[in-house]
Amino acid sequence: VKILAEALKTNQSIKTITLGCHKSLSDVGAHALLRVADPFSTTTNADKKTEWDNVKQSNHSLQSVYILDRPTVTVSDEVITKLRSISSLQPHETYQAKTWHHIERNIADISHMGIDTKYIPEVLSFVQKRGELNGLFETIRSSNSLKILKNPSPERARLSDQMDRIQKENAILKRLLKAERERSQSLRDENHYVRKTVEVRFGEKCPSWSSCKKLWFEVVDLIKEPIW
Repeated sequence: VKILAEALKTNQSIKTITLGCHKSLSDVGAHALLRVADPFSTTTNADKKTEWDNVKQSNHSLQSVYILDRPTVTVSDEVITKLRSISSLQPHETYQAKTWHHIERNIADISHMGIDTKYIPEVLSFVQKRGELNGLFETIRSSNSLKILKNPSPERARLSDQMDRIQKENAILKRLLKAERERSQSLRDENHYVRKTVEVRFGEKCPSWSSCKKLWFEVVDLIKEPIW
């Protein structure tokens, strides 16, 4: 049975197995078969890294194992029931279900899974769909997930460069706007000075054409002066 269990770990096509045992088969052998497809079937003291390795190495296509009733079979009804209903999903969906079960058990820290930083957004999306917002926030707080903030993806790095250029352009435009406002204020001050000069010298009306002409030339000379 153990040899069969080891062979099933790498099989990706068999969905159902029926065993008719001529030799004795107890819960020990049955659990060995069950662990092939269900790494969480027995409670062990394995660390989370070992558990994750077991998930990856487990069989995702096997859906049921039927054991024929023989005098040599002493498997408990509970284990027989589990073997008959291992999974009803397709291999990819089965793998996702196992992965989520493992993440949920270790959601505070998934750094042991060795996930590349560039795949963290997909992992967060996966967790959000399975565990909603609570699971998402727990995963973001884990040390491995926070690396994405220090090591942005190429797309994020490209956008960051664009934002830096835009910020520099905005800074230049702000300086130009400030200079233009100062220039406008200077022109307003000059206009105010000219009006005051006219009012002081001639009042509201020019006394003669020659006086107005002279004043006009003075205004033109004033306007020609540089304002910077």
